[in-house]
Amino acid sequence: MVVLNLAVEYFPTVISEGFTLSLLTAALLLWVVAAGSKLVVLELVDLVFGDAVSLGGFAPVTLLVVALLVSRTAVRRLLYDTPAAA
Repeated sequence: MVVLNLAVEYFPTVISEGFTLSLLTAALLLWVVAAGSKLVVLELVDLVFGDAVSLGGFAPVTLLVVALLVSRTAVRRLLYDTPAAA
């Protein structure tokens, strides 16, 4: 969600018309990432949200998916990795 909203703010080709659509788009992106196809992301977002959301094409979506995966990994490490006892 944070990564998507940062992309909306800083990249003019990434558009989302409000918080709810950003939240739903982020959830849809994470679900599709689990399935593994960026092309499916583009089609599903277009099908579900139409012109209200534009992700800017294949390259921005690929970068967005990579950023989502990296941020998810970072959060998991932050929350679940505990330092070894001395």
